[in-house]
Amino acid sequence: MSIGLVVVRSAEPADLTADRVKHLLSRSWRVEVDRVTYAAVGHGSYHWIAYRGNTPTWFVTGDRIAGKRLTELDASARLAAALTDAGFAFVVAPVPDKAGQLVHIVEPDWAVQVLPYVSGSSSNQGEWSGSNWADPIEQTRVAGMVGRLHAQPAPEFVPPWDPTPPHWAKLNAALHVVGVKPSSRPGFSQRTHATLCEHRGRILALIDRYHLLVREANSDRNSWVLTHGEPDSDNVIRTGDGRLFLIDWTTAAVAPRERDLFDVMQGPEDITLAYQEAAGPHPPRPRALEMIGLHWRLSHLGHDLDLLLHPDGEPPERIERAWERFLERLETPPGTYSFH
Repeated sequence: MSIGLVVVRSAEPADLTADRVKHLLSRSWRVEVDRVTYAAVGHGSYHWIAYRGNTPTWFVTGDRIAGKRLTELDASARLAAALTDAGFAFVVAPVPDKAGQLVHIVEPDWAVQVLPYVSGSSSNQGEWSGSNWADPIEQTRVAGMVGRLHAQPAPEFVPPWDPTPPHWAKLNAALHVVGVKPSSRPGFSQRTHATLCEHRGRILALIDRYHLLVREANSDRNSWVLTHGEPDSDNVIRTGDGRLFLIDWTTAAVAPRERDLFDVMQGPEDITLAYQEAAGPHPPRPRALEMIGLHWRLSHLGHDLDLLLHPDGEPPERIERAWERFLERLETPPGTYSFH
């Protein structure tokens, strides 16, 4: 919802250009704008900004439809609309198209949403010191938002949390590499293979520990709540007048509350109090926090191992950083958790 997000994309998709988005706004939303520009921001989705004169008015998001993606997009759009209707001022919901659909299908494989443009910036300034929050006051405010969300009954269409870590398939593929003769090429692929062989048992111990903690969490689903999924500073937009918006609801699910608390509860006591004032007297459970920490740790191990074992075409600095992260995550004791 803001051009202040971290830029991670470089190319506009050839089959969904700014001109086509402008035509879509006119035809399917009856919204007339003067111009549309592509915004190389965000992670999984593609984005455009629509202007009237020199004023940005609409934020357009496009996602390629694959697997469960359409179901997730539909649920997250409906949730954002429901929360907005319930008075959650920190949520921005998509506006329906002329047929009343929040997620508009563009054949053959695009899903498009249109949201009011919110001018602001991400609070994450890349300052990592045990947490990704540069502003503890902002963190406290977000903890209160999360507390209010957890106190809200979950609509029936919100799915239960899937504990499968992102990049799980990549991690398993990397573990299967062990025992296969490594490439004769020098560099990270060979070094990674040797290190992976040496520490495979440690990674398997992490996986076993994670499965144990997931079984514990699944045994008490009555305590699960409506969660955002990633309420970290990357997903918070701060406006010039001091308002905060929690964005990107595509990972929303009914889950252990620690799924969100992992991102917001590290810090001063004020943060815990702000959360509990809205959610009730629910202290974070250490084993559930450990589970979420392992969820992200295993995901990031899979991501980095995939880069290290298949480094072709990647910038050297990206491979070097992946190597550093890989070693760091190996060294952390299996029974602990840390913020990602």
